[in-house]
Amino acid sequence: MRILLRGVHPCVIVTAVGVVAVIDVVEAFVRQHQRYHRQHPYYQYQQHPGGTQKKKKSRNHNSNSNSIFLLHLQEDDAALEEDEEKKKEQQQQHLMRRRREFVLDAVGAGLLVASGSSFYQLYQTNFYTPPGIERFHWSSPQFLAALGDPTASNGTIPNNTRNNKESSWGIWEHDPGPRGVKLQNFQQDILATQYRAQPVGWTFDPQSWWLEEHGLIMESPTFPVPDGVYLVTGGRFVTTVLTIANQGTTWSLDAQDGATLYDVTHLPCRAARYEPLAVQTTKDDDDAEAIGTDLGSPLSANRRDFPVKPGARMPTVPGTTKHDYAVVFVVGKGRE
Repeated sequence: MRILLRGVHPCVIVTAVGVVAVIDVVEAFVRQHQRYHRQHPYYQYQQHPGGTQKKKKSRNHNSNSNSIFLLHLQEDDAALEEDEEKKKEQQQQHLMRRRREFVLDAVGAGLLVASGSSFYQLYQTNFYTPPGIERFHWSSPQFLAALGDPTASNGTIPNNTRNNKESSWGIWEHDPGPRGVKLQNFQQDILATQYRAQPVGWTFDPQSWWLEEHGLIMESPTFPVPDGVYLVTGGRFVTTVLTIANQGTTWSLDAQDGATLYDVTHLPCRAARYEPLAVQTTKDDDDAEAIGTDLGSPLSANRRDFPVKPGARMPTVPGTTKHDYAVVFVVGKGRE
């Protein structure tokens, strides 16, 4: 996860390149239009192809002339062959120019389409705001942890499997990525400080802990997601309204947009919640080293499984039950 929405700066760059490409395409068409209206040697040759034949016929009609005249004809034939070679070379050069112009036009058209798509994505992610919604500052999005069918547009929010009372959907009001702890630092930054993750100070829950796509241990989100209307996006082509109702037990996306949970999921961001199969205990309350050494803690995670590819499932950790979550950008909220 990042503080800046991923894809914003590439969109701006591609849009700028697309503008330049449009100018190049227009100039190429103007040059072609002017070229077709000029007298090109290739077209002159096509319009007057009979010159060679006439001279060859004159040679045939005067086949019985004296040797001096035949010598002149041979010289004329050599000149004609040289002219034909020059014309063929001009034709090849003309064709090569046409091929290069075609390739440049195709590239320009492709960049134009890409820039238009990127501009639409940029607009949807950062500017589109339905009535009644107030956008957050662009550098301060919130992050929703959603558990459900990716193809669904609405549904019931189940409770957590651990206590069957707490909602399974949560929200991070701040980006948890920069506040995370690397797996290799788990013992010194979490175990040695009695579950107080350093340097930020959030509390680690050994019975329900979180990992993100780079292998960072994250703080738990806030449960449940408060009832309300949220503007959500996956940083791609869909930005729509999410409604949480009935004390955080039901969710629905705007039916007019026809969006699904997958459409508003930010694929590069991955998150999973891990629950140990057995309750972890310590041998001695004063022995911090004993905490978390049982199977099912971050110590059991394989650091080689990270980073996780965009859209892929999070890796399993021995001794735990894994719950894969969709990460959704929350970029606005309904005015109260």
